[in-house]
Amino acid sequence: MSRQSTKLGIANIVANDVANKNSLARHTELLKVWPPVPSLAPLSAWEANNGRLIRGTTIAEMMVRSAAAGYTYKEVRFMCKRGADSATLDVKASSPDVLSFMTGGTNTYPDACSTSQTLAGDTGSVIGQSCKDWGAHINGDTGKRELATGKWGIHISTTPGYQNPDPDHRLYQFPLWIYGQGPAGSDTQALIQSRKQRGAHFAIDGATNRFECDNFPPLGVSGEGDTWNIFIR
Repeated sequence: MSRQSTKLGIANIVANDVANKNSLARHTELLKVWPPVPSLAPLSAWEANNGRLIRGTTIAEMMVRSAAAGYTYKEVRFMCKRGADSATLDVKASSPDVLSFMTGGTNTYPDACSTSQTLAGDTGSVIGQSCKDWGAHINGDTGKRELATGKWGIHISTTPGYQNPDPDHRLYQFPLWIYGQGPAGSDTQALIQSRKQRGAHFAIDGATNRFECDNFPPLGVSGEGDTWNIFIR
């Protein structure tokens, strides 16, 4: 893609995490963005609490400065691969509303099915096949749950540690989430049961010990060699 002709930001990876032999995911790489943005904080300043990842507001700042130089970002893509079985989740947003939500431009949870696309690299993930069952609104105090909202992200109210409504956390803390048992009678429920899973999530958050790739493993810890990537373009 020609940067000069399209004025569209090239695909940039903003998170590249790999689980090590101790099953702890580490943020390993940040590729260069285009155009260069001098104000971007050092990688070390974007991390805290053993694995908090790129802040959404920091990415938003980068996009504003890129736009001033004539380059725009409209897409976000979430990809992960499990080392044990090579199962791959590969989903991108087909609407700029999703990237805006993930970086704090809006607090309106985007519709999942009309704004998502499962890519060719996906190997039949639960999440990739079940957009209508994404999302939830959970009240951490009362336990009341509205499941399968058909939205990106998960809204967990007042639960310590889980701050998905905060735009700084939306990119890596459950941008893709399906309830562990699946809605009764849904295709998702059948898929989860057939694969002996408790749920289907995308998460790379060391602060809450949640490293999940289209699954919900014990304690949220995946296996050695599992990888997660987040791209913007």
